[in-house]
Amino acid sequence: DGVIRIFAPQCCGSFCFFRTDSLVLAVADGVAISPSPEKASRACIDLLIKSLSGNPLSQKLLRQIHNQFCDQLAKGKTFGSSTTLVVIQIIDDVCTLLNVGDSRGYVIRADGRWEQLSYDHSIINGLIASGEADPDMEYAELYNGLDHCWVADFEEYDFAIHQSQIKLQTNDTILLCSDGVHDVLGDQLQQLYHTLGLGALKFFLLRVDPKKRMVFNPEESIDFHGFTGPFVQYSFAR
Repeated sequence: DGVIRIFAPQCCGSFCFFRTDSLVLAVADGVAISPSPEKASRACIDLLIKSLSGNPLSQKLLRQIHNQFCDQLAKGKTFGSSTTLVVIQIIDDVCTLLNVGDSRGYVIRADGRWEQLSYDHSIINGLIASGEADPDMEYAELYNGLDHCWVADFEEYDFAIHQSQIKLQTNDTILLCSDGVHDVLGDQLQQLYHTLGLGALKFFLLRVDPKKRMVFNPEESIDFHGFTGPFVQYSFAR
């Protein structure tokens, strides 16, 4: 049906998928402390797949899908099951992103710059937005808890949805991840990207006789299957 689903029960049910009419990617990460996180994330993605067929991604559509989500799970043992969500839709070169909770979306530019497109709906960010907390101060870990997420409860309809839209450029990379990825790696993601890029540049320059003329090719320099810095780094890591 033009859709790929990836189910990761060890992560409480994270999924991603795409369609062939317009490119759609999503990650739904079940909230571990809720009754059935894996069912919540799976239902979220399944409903997205059905609803996005031929429809543009919008906040209104997400709220309609949440009603269907509640029809399925807001009862019995699955009542209150919760998930976070980040989803993008790319049509031509325009990327639209929506997120609920703290699953994140980034665009990694060709020059190595990272831009976070999503917004973490956490307690601390809510306090900062209302002026009740200082963004330059450190707070206890509990303040990093979720302020908003997708809950199987008809009363929890007023959840926050963040939306952003960008125009993609040649060689841009889109990364969607759950909090389990960005919490563990944090700034290491950007440091890793910087290390790989710097290694690619240095290796490309050093492999050429300094007496000869050369043309630097960025795409060739990061080829993992050629005589490049990233290939040497990869081989060393293995």
